[in-house]
Amino acid sequence: MYVGMYDYPDDVVNRFYSLAAINKMNYIISLLNENGYDVDIYSLSNSKESTFKFSREKKVEIGRNILYLTPTLGTSCKIGKALRIILSYCWLMMKILCNARTNDYILIYHTLEGIVPLSIVKRLKKLRYVLEVEEIYSEMPNSNGSNKKKELRFISRADKYIVVSHLLKDKLPPRDSMIIYGNYKFVDDANSYIKKNNKINLLFSGSLDLTRGVFQAIESMYFLPENYVLNISGVGSKSSVYLVQKKIDELNTFRNKVVCRYLGKLDDNDYRLLLSSSDLALNTQIEGEYAQFLFPSKLLSYMAYNIPIVSTKGQSIMKSPFAKYIYFTNDSSGESIAKIVSSIDLSSSVNYQVILDELHNQAIQELKKILS
Repeated sequence: MYVGMYDYPDDVVNRFYSLAAINKMNYIISLLNENGYDVDIYSLSNSKESTFKFSREKKVEIGRNILYLTPTLGTSCKIGKALRIILSYCWLMMKILCNARTNDYILIYHTLEGIVPLSIVKRLKKLRYVLEVEEIYSEMPNSNGSNKKKELRFISRADKYIVVSHLLKDKLPPRDSMIIYGNYKFVDDANSYIKKNNKINLLFSGSLDLTRGVFQAIESMYFLPENYVLNISGVGSKSSVYLVQKKIDELNTFRNKVVCRYLGKLDDNDYRLLLSSSDLALNTQIEGEYAQFLFPSKLLSYMAYNIPIVSTKGQSIMKSPFAKYIYFTNDSSGESIAKIVSSIDLSSSVNYQVILDELHNQAIQELKKILS
């Protein structure tokens, strides 16, 4: 049993979810399948539609696994939104209490949405939680401090952990745990794209949050030659998207040509096409105390497509097994980023397949031990 915020491409309901989270869950599900487990996925992803509409629980077969989506309510009023949350909480608790046996392992992709129902279930039934922790949300900049005590208590009560970096592992209670940085599967046709011009395509993807470095990536374009083009894919608040588009317009006006494009949120197929056509990827998140525990899963997506990576010096990245294969900037300024980008010889790029294959085989065995 695997709990998280999950959805599938053909869902007619517009739900809250993170594509990065789904990709990480999909990889762990594949590891479970390779260990002989069929997986029931229970998704707390609620509707984000404002038009009033009730959607029943949905059951979807995905290969050898089964996805159960929470019943949900499209609504724009506060009472309706509260009822929607209560409905999903009750649904999840009943699903686990009715279907899980005593001492069963429950894998949980850690989100704030799951804390309340999963905490109640653990009081009512003896279950073993394997908590997959990508980040501690209450320690994010501008987070709601009132959630911190509740979140840390929930994390501390897990039985085992799957974490995203060595630094985050050291921050959690000393229990059985394993580290999975991201999806270690290499894409077989990663190098199939044929270039038709001399443009060098740079890629920034992910959150458009102010701390994640999108503005630094845009700034770097002022210091790069004219044959460099930056493609940005990701999501953010309305204000963040507005600011990103404004900065892009200013850059393109200054250069008197289109050297940067915001592509919005791409579906799987379009994102794969973007990856396959990219020459260099940027991870320009602003360095700071919070960021030191994060290992951006998108770095593994870049490596799976054999894309060289330029990154700022986040501690979790510097202390990862991938550090020697990444080009690091001196700081997060646009000029520093551009200096490293322009110095890279793309004809001698790294082949990431060997290290990814090794880590994949290791992850299969470590997950088997965690669940034994």
